[in-house]
Amino acid sequence: MNTAHLPPLVQNEVHVWRIATSRLMGEIQSLRETLSADELERANSYHFEHDRQCFIIARGILRRLIARYTDSQPQHLNFQYNSYGKPRLVADTKHNQLNFNLSHSGGLIGLVFALDIAVGIDVEKVREDLDFLEIATHIFSERENNKLHGFHPA
Repeated sequence: MNTAHLPPLVQNEVHVWRIATSRLMGEIQSLRETLSADELERANSYHFEHDRQCFIIARGILRRLIARYTDSQPQHLNFQYNSYGKPRLVADTKHNQLNFNLSHSGGLIGLVFALDIAVGIDVEKVREDLDFLEIATHIFSERENNKLHGFHPA
């Protein structure tokens, strides 16, 4: 992935990236080299090779993009994690305005970046074999289920 023409991130602007992991399988080794020891350990904890590769690609691309936004080297970035596992850069005066988040599922990576704005993103592969109405009966209240079952799309 070429980040050479990355537009600068400015106040009151949000950059959202959508990337297919299949397009970056050829870069997996160079992306792996940017990861920290704890990220490599986490990658190695995945049971399936495909999941491991997707994690490496997602974290490597996150590091590359942050490096471009902050004029840093990807392998020199240090992260802290909140209680939900959301990463942020270790606080310093140069990069403390950058907020970001990433998510990956089903071969797709979503990333979001902003200055001084809390951001989040969630990517989830939609399973077509799920019976959503059946799931709703276990999650929604009786009133909500009655409304849902009475709804007829146009």
